[in-house]
Amino acid sequence: MSQKKKIDHTIFINTKNRTKWLEYSLLHYKNFNYRGEIKILDDSDSEFFINNSKLIQKFLKDLNIEHIRGDGCDNNTPRHK
Repeated sequence: MSQKKKIDHTIFINTKNRTKWLEYSLLHYKNFNYRGEIKILDDSDSEFFINNSKLIQKFLKDLNIEHIRGDGCDNNTPRHK
């Protein structure tokens, strides 16, 4: 992350198999010069998770990002408890 002043604010992004959407979102935060923390909870399948990781690497110079691997879910996982 660049040397600009960090702010005390966190954005959480949940995603699954949406690399293009993630790129679109991170590009906007970069263009906005967002200085808070971005936590990405990623429930993507392995191939998408790897692609998301590579994408996130490109933004680490400008954004404070933590990429977290989620447990994922399948069709048998209830959406609400």
